[in-house]
Parts: sequence; C-alpha cells; structure tokens
Amino acid sequence: MFEFEPINPRIQKLIDKRNWTNKNNITLNTERTKLYTKYYKDHPSQYPILKRAGALKYWCENHQPIVMDEDIFVGSLGPTYRCISFYVEWTMSWLDMCVNDTDEKFREAWQTPGAVYMSDEDREAMREASEFWKVECISSYFEGIVPDEIWDLAHNGCNNVSPKDGFLGIGSKPQGHYIANFNKAVNKGFGAVRREALEKLETMKGHTFGNDARKHTFYRAVVDTCDGAITLSKRYAQACRDKAANESGERRD
Repeated sequence: MFEFEPINPRIQKLIDKRNWTNKNNITLNTERTKLYTKYYKDHPSQYPILKRAGALKYWCENHQPIVMDEDIFVGSLGPTYRCISFYVEWTMSWLDMCVNDTDEKFREAWQTPGAVYMSDEDREAMREASEFWKVECISSYFEGIVPDEIWDLAHNGCNNVSPKDGFLGIGSKPQGHYIANFNKAVNKGFGAVRREALEKLETMKGHTFGNDARKHTFYRAVVDTCDGAITLSKRYAQACRDKAANESGERRD
C-alpha cells in the first residue's frame, strides 16, 4: 500500500501556523496610527505630498520589524505576527464610531479571545487620534474641494465614493489602490530612483517657476519615500542578522 513520506518538520510548522492564522488570531495594530499621528502633528504646515512622504519615511524608521522562525519573505504591518493596520489618513468616521462606542459593545467586538483584540490602552490612543484625523484625513479635504454633484455618483459601480453622510465616511477612499510603475523600483532599485530624483532637483536649481514648484515638491517626496524604503530594508536585514545570531545552530531546510 502506498504511504506518504513523513512531513518535513519545517513544513509542519508552516501548516500549524496556517491553521492558527485561519482561526482569526488577529491583533488590531495601533503602531502605524501612533507614528503617523505624531508626524502629522509635528509638521502641521508641511505641503501635503511632502507630509505624506515624510510620514511614510518616519514609519519606516520607527516600525518594529519582526522575523518569524519560518519566514521566507519578511515584512509585517505591525509589531505582531498577524495584525490589522488602520489607515487613518484616508478616513476616520467608521473607526471613531467603533472606539467611542460603549465599553460593552467595544469589548464584545474588539476584545474577543482568539479572534480580534485591541487593548484598552490602545483604544484610548485611537480615541485621541480620531479627534485629530476627523478634520485632517484625505476624505475631509476631499469633501472640501469636490462639487456638490459628486455625491450623486455614490454607489454607481465605477468609483469608491460613498454617500456624503454614509457609514464609511466622506468620500470613502478618495485615492487609488494601485502602485504606479513598481517595476522601476523592483528592477532598478530605490537607490537608482532616488539618484534620478536628486538629479531632477539639481537641474531645477535657479529655474523653478510656475508649475515647476509642483514638480519640485514631487521629486523631494520621491527622495523621502526612497529613503524610507531603503531604511526599512536595512532594518529588516539587521533583524534577520539578529535572528540568526540568536539561533541555537539548527539549520533550516
């Protein structure tokens, strides 16, 4: 009779981790919210595209990298293995409703053992952040610039606009869910992209007029974004070295 070979111990660990993951063990990550909120509060007058790039760079510099035993590709949204991050700079109304609900309803929804979890301490941090982002999020600025007829387009199947007073908040997702020309960063590297942006800035010295000001801020934002990506990759490389240094000597298959 045919018999399967025993499962490799490392593969068994991956199977066990998948099974654990499928049982909803999720932490509600507040690390990103805290870092983005601090950066935005510290740079209130910074131009929007520079502020967004600066906040990303700040997160890359301060995000806590984790490397799990079975990882092949590293990278995490937060400081725990499986977590959900809040993109508070998009829209905040739905999260505001959650963290400011009654204690009973909040704990029933967000403090379920083995499912999803947010500590009371993190809840307070999110409450403070929600007050700030109510008026600073992209959706709030989106409301302030679009014509009234835009709301008639809600739920037409062609955009992500929500009703003006809808549950998901104004505008819902007034930015793209895409990565423009990521092949360039992958194939050339962030260092090459950074050098290209710096060259553009150098040629604009003394010749920045009219719409060139927008180009200038864009290239500066590119430099900050590349700096953040490079910093994050180096921090994960160091985390891998630290992980290897603390191993008992057992070799991974």
